[in-house]
Amino acid sequence: MTDDDSTGREPAHCRSGPYPPIVVSDPGKLLAAIPHLLGFHPTDSIILLVRQTDSLMVTVRLDLPADAGSDRRVAAEAVASVGGYGAAGVVAFLVGDDLGGNGVGARSPLAAHLAVAFALSLDVIVDVYGVPEIAVGARWFEYGVAGHTGVVPDPESSPSHVAATARGLVTRPSRDAIAATLEPDADDVLDRRAALIAAAAEQFPPDLDPLSTAAVEHVFRLVEGQVQRAADRSGPLTDRDVAELALALVDLRVRDWCIAFAIGEHAVAAERLWTELTRATPTPERAEPAALLAISAYLRGNGALASLALDRAEAALPDHKLASLLRTLLTNGLPATTVRHLAERAQAARREFLAKHRNDRE
Repeated sequence: MTDDDSTGREPAHCRSGPYPPIVVSDPGKLLAAIPHLLGFHPTDSIILLVRQTDSLMVTVRLDLPADAGSDRRVAAEAVASVGGYGAAGVVAFLVGDDLGGNGVGARSPLAAHLAVAFALSLDVIVDVYGVPEIAVGARWFEYGVAGHTGVVPDPESSPSHVAATARGLVTRPSRDAIAATLEPDADDVLDRRAALIAAAAEQFPPDLDPLSTAAVEHVFRLVEGQVQRAADRSGPLTDRDVAELALALVDLRVRDWCIAFAIGEHAVAAERLWTELTRATPTPERAEPAALLAISAYLRGNGALASLALDRAEAALPDHKLASLLRTLLTNGLPATTVRHLAERAQAARREFLAKHRNDRE
């Protein structure tokens, strides 16, 4: 499995939107909800669910350590990953462990390190559970509490699955399956589109200077039309479509106004378009639709897709300012409302532009 950094930490994901309440005291129901909170079915993972009273706040995933010699370090990383949330409690699941014949999980030393690290560093009690996999009928158990065990209900029948489906979210079988949805098109196809983009940039009409009011309005309308068509378009974008959209999004005002699509009536269609463009656009222009996809995914509660989209943006254009800002927000697990403010500001900027443009013409 490919992860964001050498620690294998999935950036903190804050729950947002109309997810139903989850009974924190029911380990089976918590386990059934995890794939839909993450956006994929985790394996060989430490899942941390941060709670405040009975409310689940944040979900964080880390890789299980490869050997027991790393247990103490990984426990410290787990504490650091949730230290800023003022948690009333933490529930941890070690996905990939099972009860041995002696009734003790193989990851019991790691569970002990987690319990000590959270108690000493955050003065928080962490309940630690083990489970071989998150699948219907898999048996979970609590470390250090003999006989406290149960089975995982069907994740596909959980209220979180229903809520995720209603929001248009797809739970993938693995993180790699999410990554596959962003796999770039073939090199020869991307090279062909890069040539079109270069040629179109050279032939840009002088009366549509990219800095002019008329040009900004023109190219934004082009993108808006493609967003609307993405809702029911069955065929792929043409090379010319990709080139035109790539050039449009290079104008940062247009790109920033497009952030507002994430909270508008065309949010689902816009995410489809940004996903397609992330695959179809050559570098460095790929960075813009990938950053827009990250915003959309984060607002819709899919932290894994948001992180992977940022990977694509940063690879396409290192030091991309919007991607860097989003990476900071995502890594620190800031709530989706923080990202929503970006979209609201984009809406306001668009309204101000239209008002000024109207006044200038009058």
